[in-house]
Amino acid sequence: MSRDLEQQGHELRRAVAGLKRRYRAERIPGPIRQRVVGFTVRARAAGVSWSALTAATGVAENTLKRWLAITPRLVPVEISGATTAASTSASSQASMTLVLPSGVRLEGVDIAAAVELARALG
Repeated sequence: MSRDLEQQGHELRRAVAGLKRRYRAERIPGPIRQRVVGFTVRARAAGVSWSALTAATGVAENTLKRWLAITPRLVPVEISGATTAASTSASSQASMTLVLPSGVRLEGVDIAAAVELARALG
C-alpha cells in the first residue's frame, strides 16, 4: 500500500474507532462511511487486498464489500448511429429501451415518458 493510502487508512481507522460505538454492528455515520467507501475504491484500484483494507480502516471485509455493492457507479454506455437535426426531432417520438442502475428495464417508451418514469422510480 502506498504511503498516502496508508496514511488515509490510519486516519479513517481513528475516525471509526473514535465513534464510541456501543457494539461493533452499530451503524457508522454517512459522512465517515462515504470516506471509507471512497478510500476503498481507490485502494482496490491500486491493488490493495481486502485484508489490508480491513486492517487499515477497522471495518470488516464483508461490510466493505456490501457498501461497495450498493454504491452507485457510473457505467460506460455506447451510443450507436449518427444523430442529425432531422432525426433529433423524430427521436422525441421514437420509442426506446432504458435500463436503470437498479435493474429496472423500461421498453417501448418515448424519451419524455422514460425520463418521468426514471425520476419516479428513483
